[in-house]
Amino acid sequence: MRKRILWILALVMIVAAVFGACAPPEPITTALGEFYYQQVFTPEMDEETAAQGNTFMVLYLTPAEGTEVTIDQAQDYFFGGTKAEISGETYDMAFIAFEKVNGEYIRFGLVFEIIDYDYENVKEQPVVRLMLP
Repeated sequence: MRKRILWILALVMIVAAVFGACAPPEPITTALGEFYYQQVFTPEMDEETAAQGNTFMVLYLTPAEGTEVTIDQAQDYFFGGTKAEISGETYDMAFIAFEKVNGEYIRFGLVFEIIDYDYENVKEQPVVRLMLP
């Protein structure tokens, strides 16, 4: 009986973890509207390559439903002083990447060149504090 309870408890925890991981992310609010946030670390971005000892951190912002932002609006706003803090270091935004996903919307990639602490291979992503204008 005790074994059966442990199995059921383990199964419940697995199901809860799966559903928790699948829950839609909470949007972040900016002066342009609400966006869903995702961060990626990569040494190369399109034709750009990070300097020796650095990597690119891309903070993808996907407009939430009801948020419509043009490329010009995004450039004007995000180039108005966007910074990111990670591991106690503050970085200025290097450039913005624009991407049309599934032909439906534009996803904005705020790109920062940061010191490479092997973020691409860590199990738990570092906390990034996005500082908007």
